[in-house]
Amino acid sequence: MHRCSGNTVPKKRIVKTPVFVFSIILSTIWLFLYSPGLLAGNPDGIKFFRNYPSEEYDDHVSNFYIMQDRDGVIYVANNEALMMYDGVRWEKPGGKLTKVFSLGMDSRGTIYVGKQSDFGLIETGDSGKPQYRKLSELLPGEEKDNVKTVQDICLFRGHVLFRTNNRIYRYKPGNTEPEIFFKAEDNSKGINGFYICGNDLYVKERKRPRHI
Repeated sequence: MHRCSGNTVPKKRIVKTPVFVFSIILSTIWLFLYSPGLLAGNPDGIKFFRNYPSEEYDDHVSNFYIMQDRDGVIYVANNEALMMYDGVRWEKPGGKLTKVFSLGMDSRGTIYVGKQSDFGLIETGDSGKPQYRKLSELLPGEEKDNVKTVQDICLFRGHVLFRTNNRIYRYKPGNTEPEIFFKAEDNSKGINGFYICGNDLYVKERKRPRHI
């Protein structure tokens, strides 16, 4: 005869759920909470950026520098133009500026442009539209005809600096004429770049760095 006791309590069975199961559950919840594209049935997945093909802005495929002004307008240094994009339209201030390689902005919000053989700034013209004004043509003597490609632009001690491979030109916003700020030595083989550390400017010549 089978005997059983009324005081016997059956043992509870503990089921251990693997840790990776919880990871899958949490990952699934996160995916649906932060990926509205999945809920909307977006067949292309989640897009983190938008691509602008050259057919859309109607110019060269090579872009060398991109920056944004205080109003949110995007400026693009293109191989065949300086382009502006306000989120709706593409424009080209100053007409067909070719070989644009560098851009900069001062504390007033003025946009500066460096290109092959000259440099300048963007200002509002008589028509109320932005236009390009060349600064390099105001350099003294034959220097204005010897400007190389402006590869970098930066602000230093209230001045705008334009760097080529053998000169650094300096322009004080509000003044009329730029000037030569630094000239590479004949045996230095040119300037590779410049860097600001605190209140000091370092020029990288191909042979050695120099402090200004």
